[in-house]
Amino acid sequence: MNTLDAFGTEYLRIAFGIVRHFPGFIDAYVGPAELKATAETELMSSLAELHTRVRRLHEQLPAQGYPETRRDYLDKQLTGIDMVLRKLQGESVPYRQEVAACFDIDIALEPESTFEAVRDELEEIVPGRGSLLDRLDAWRNQYNIDNATARTGFDLLLNETRKRTLAIVDLPEGESVEIAFVVDKPWSGYNWYLGNAKSLVEINVDLPLRANAMVDLTAHEGYPGHHTEHSLKDRILYQQRGYAEHAIHLINTPECVISEGIATVAEAQIFPGDDGIVFKSDVFYPGLGLQGDPQREERIDALVGKLRAVAGNAAILRHEQGASESEVIDYLMTWELTPKERAERRFRFLDDPLWRPYIFTYFAGRDLVLDYLGPGEPSEQIERFRSVLTGQITPSWLRAHRAPSVGA
Repeated sequence: MNTLDAFGTEYLRIAFGIVRHFPGFIDAYVGPAELKATAETELMSSLAELHTRVRRLHEQLPAQGYPETRRDYLDKQLTGIDMVLRKLQGESVPYRQEVAACFDIDIALEPESTFEAVRDELEEIVPGRGSLLDRLDAWRNQYNIDNATARTGFDLLLNETRKRTLAIVDLPEGESVEIAFVVDKPWSGYNWYLGNAKSLVEINVDLPLRANAMVDLTAHEGYPGHHTEHSLKDRILYQQRGYAEHAIHLINTPECVISEGIATVAEAQIFPGDDGIVFKSDVFYPGLGLQGDPQREERIDALVGKLRAVAGNAAILRHEQGASESEVIDYLMTWELTPKERAERRFRFLDDPLWRPYIFTYFAGRDLVLDYLGPGEPSEQIERFRSVLTGQITPSWLRAHRAPSVGA
C-alpha cells in the first residue's frame, strides 16, 4: 500500500474527532490501526476546532495536485462533513439545504398523484378481500419464514449471488460475507465492512423475515451491493493507490448516495430479465420448501418500488414543515401502504439525529445509478456498473455522465 499523505491523514483524524461527538458517523475504517488508536486517545477536539480544520483542509485541496476525479470527490465529501459539523454545533439549517450539502443532491416533495396512480394499479393486481393495505399486508405475510428457514435461504443466496457477481467483476482474494441475526435496530439489514474484504451483514429479526424479499436483501447488502463495493474500493483505491478517503466510510456524506444507489439496483445486475423469476421458481423457493408466485411478485414489487419517495416526503413533512409524530406515521401508512408497526419503525429511522437526512440516499442513489447505466446493451450496462463499483464517483458526476439515451 502507498503511504498516506498529510492531507489524507488529516482527513482521517478529523473523522475520528467528529465521531467522538457524533457516534455512528464512521461506518467503517480499514486504515492504519495506530492512527485510529492515537485519534481515540488524544485530547478531544471541540466541534469548533474540528470545523476550522475541515475548512482549512478544504481550502488546501486545490494545491494537492490530485487527479480531477479525486479532487472532485474530496470536494463533495468535505462539503458534506462541513454540514455535519454545522448541524452538530446547533446551526439552524433548512432541511433541504442540509440534505443537499450532505449528499450532493437536490430533493423535492413527490406529488401525491404519483402515489395515487400506483395505488390504483395495486388495487387491480393484489389478491384477496378488504382494504388494499390489508390485502398487501396479507400478501407479504404469506412469505414469512422462521429464522432457521431464513438461515438456509441466506446460505443458498450468498452462494448464488456471489457466483453471479464473479461473472461481472473480480472479487478480492479471501473475501467473505457472514450473516448474523440481531434485534432492536432501526433498519432491516446492515452491512458492516470489517476490512480485508470481509463483511458482517446483520439482519433485524424484529421485522418479519420474508422469503420474497431475501434475494434483494442479499444482493443489496452483499453481492454485488455494499460488500462488493467496499471490498473493491478498499483494494483498488486504498490498498493500491493509497487514497486515505477510502480507508473510511462516513455517514451523511455523498459516498452514501453512491453506495445505496449501487445496492438498490444490485439484484437487477445479476438477475437480468426473467432470471430472477426463474431462479425463485426453480431453485430458491423449492430449496426452502415453499411455493410462490414470482411473476406476480415482480409486478407488485415494481409498483411498491414507486412508493420509495413516500418516506422522503415524510421526512420533509417532519423536518421542514413540523409535522407531528402521529401525522408522519399516518402519512406513511396511507401512502407507503405499510402497517402501523412498520410505519412507527420507519419514523424512528427518519427522526434519528444520525439518520434524519439519510432516507434520500436510497431512491436518489437508485435513480442516479440507473440513469448512468442506461437502457443500452447489457455488456455496456455491466461495464458502467463495474465502473461505479470501483471508481471515485459522486452524485454530480453521475448526473453529468448519464447514458446518452437517458432524457433524450
